[in-house]
Amino acid sequence: MFLSDQLHAELLKHKEELDQKSLHNLFHDDAHRSSSYLYQASGLFVDFSKSLIDHEILRSLQKIPLECSLEDRISEMFEGKRINLSENRAVLHTALRASSDSSIMYDGQNIVPNVHDVLARMEEISNAIVSKQWRGSSGKAIATVVNIGIGGSDLGPAMATHALSPFRVSDIEQFFVSNVDPAEISSVLQCCDPETTLFVVASKTFTTSETLQNAEIAKEWLLNGLPKNPNLSQHFIAISTNIEAATQFGVDATNVLGFWEWVGGRFSLPSAIGLSLMIRIGAQQFSEFLHGLRDMDHYFLKTPLESNAIVLYSLIGIWYRHYLNFSSYAVLPYDSLLSRLPSYLQQLIMESNGKRVNKEGKPVDYNTSFVVWGESGTNGQHSFHQLLHQGTQTIPVDFLFAANSTTAYESSHDALIANALAQAKVLAFGSESEVPPHKYMPGNRPSISFLYESMSPYILGQIIAFYEHVVFSQGVIWNINSFDQWGVELGKGVATSLLPFVQSRNVTTESSESALIKKIHELRLDS
Repeated sequence: MFLSDQLHAELLKHKEELDQKSLHNLFHDDAHRSSSYLYQASGLFVDFSKSLIDHEILRSLQKIPLECSLEDRISEMFEGKRINLSENRAVLHTALRASSDSSIMYDGQNIVPNVHDVLARMEEISNAIVSKQWRGSSGKAIATVVNIGIGGSDLGPAMATHALSPFRVSDIEQFFVSNVDPAEISSVLQCCDPETTLFVVASKTFTTSETLQNAEIAKEWLLNGLPKNPNLSQHFIAISTNIEAATQFGVDATNVLGFWEWVGGRFSLPSAIGLSLMIRIGAQQFSEFLHGLRDMDHYFLKTPLESNAIVLYSLIGIWYRHYLNFSSYAVLPYDSLLSRLPSYLQQLIMESNGKRVNKEGKPVDYNTSFVVWGESGTNGQHSFHQLLHQGTQTIPVDFLFAANSTTAYESSHDALIANALAQAKVLAFGSESEVPPHKYMPGNRPSISFLYESMSPYILGQIIAFYEHVVFSQGVIWNINSFDQWGVELGKGVATSLLPFVQSRNVTTESSESALIKKIHELRLDS
């Protein structure tokens, strides 16, 4: 177990006591619960009042950061210590949003100037595209940007460009391609003109198979669609640490934006990976996005652990996962601009903390990450909310909503907020016992609500950084490495070894997949 025997026993006792209570009891016994459990985390207001905790449980949970030296681990991350032990790397995504006058030392160098050099180059490129100065091989201005990436090179930019669509600064059309399924890139290319399309190929190593396959399709499409002897370098930008591989592909070296081995892909949106976002919202508003991230970093670093909303959220998650036996939770943004947030958080959380060995490489004897899923409200109310309210398992919920709409339709926004508040209330308190059994809702189902003024680049940065630091905090408590992803690698290697058998009609060896491969070729021959 990752906790001391004494604290573990203490929390088990609290669990037994909580079994005799409900959220209805907790509110009845504490007239000020609604206000006393409302925390401000920089620009976010986080309501923990509908969480399955009381003051005694909270006092015990607050001993966990002391046992795992969380405060020291936070300092180590911000100072650039090599806390990613399996790869011997620092974890310095916080440096990507550091102010230009900051000093963050790594291997004897202040890395902040390099970060701002890349931001300056991103601004140059973004301005050239938005102002129609960037022209394709035939001299026509770029009108469409296609981001080719996968994982953090896709989920972050795609989520953020949608979230901040009200803040767009130009009519540049943007698409995102990630899946190796050719149907995806084919459907995008049907909407594009080779003469006015620019591809942003985002791959940290420039060896990611899905990304490179799609980039090759893009190159072939350009060669077939442009006038003879085109200059393809005017249609490609690369974002990679591997400049040599990018230039060999055909990207001009001046159009390769670098980033660093101390940035994990799922934490890379504030880096050059965010170029598509900067094209959408402009350099000034991208700076506001970085400001939001930076202010939440400062909140996490400087706020005492006992009053730190990020730490409290992390501790409640530990309590739910290990003592109340909840295995998943739903992220429900009642803000359609955040409709891609659940997908983004799936990678951030499950790729980070879905680990079965601790930092010492020994198997753990406890559960780690939650399964994370979700959908924007009110759509979810007409699909899976039935299970949330009346299903046989308890699934905690995060609600996110804005006090103000980014549109002029305030009455509809009021209805949206009312629905979010109603869902949290019914989950917590259920229905009256006099109703027929099929209408009865037991309640006592917890939720945490995030309220913010309105969606903006600054607020989006705040939300992202909040969840990033939760991932880090829970990883520290579980004593796991949140910053590697070896579980992603093996399948890629096996796919490479199977590809010749899929491409060839001669399957000579028996294996677990040989019958399926033979059937694939039969179906191809029949067609």
